Formats: sequence, structure tokens, C-alpha cells
Amino acid sequence: MGFTQRLKDLRHQRGLTQRQLAAVFGFASSTISMYESGRRTPDLDTLSRLADFFAVSIDFLVRDKPALQPLPTDLQAFVARESSLPYLVLAKELAEGDLDPEEVRELSRVLTRLTRR
Repeated sequence: MGFTQRLKDLRHQRGLTQRQLAAVFGFASSTISMYESGRRTPDLDTLSRLADFFAVSIDFLVRDKPALQPLPTDLQAFVARESSLPYLVLAKELAEGDLDPEEVRELSRVLTRLTRR
């Protein structure tokens, strides 16, 4: 998937029309349509602004190879907090272990019950 499809997908995820996204950036209403159809390519500054707006990297926008989906905004904020480090380490350890996702959910429920006492 390349830039044209990623831009379209990100725009749809935000629930924006091409016209609305163009208005956010002060573009002519046809600009986003041309980007999404591949008839026009944004310059580096525009790519940077689009990446910032959608909270993704420029690399994510332009690479043809599969890339990771960006984290939702609330998870980005959680990951950025220094106090989240112990939870992230635990998540990494659980992911590298032999637990399946349902076992991880059950473990989370047990820990939640224990900490509410």
C-alpha cells in the first residue's frame, strides 16, 4: 500500500471528506483528490504537515511495504508517560511469553480485582 491509499484510509478513519481535509490545510478542494488518485504528489513540507495531522510518520505515509498502524491517541499519550514504563515492560514480557490473548485478558481481570481490595 502506498501513499495514495494510506492518505485515503487515514482520512476515512478521521471521518473527513476530501473537501474537509483540504480545508484544514488551506488547499484547493481538488488537491486531496489529486493526492489520493496519484495525479499529484505532495512536497516534503506538505507530507510533514499531513503526518503531524494524522499522528503518523512520513515513513508510514510513503512506504510501499506494510507498516504498523499508528497507535490511537490515548495509547500514544500513555506510552509517552514515564510512569507507564512498568506497565509497558509487563506487556512486553507477557507478549513474549506463552500466554494466549484470552489468558492475558483473564490475568488483567484478576489483577484488577486484587488491586481494588
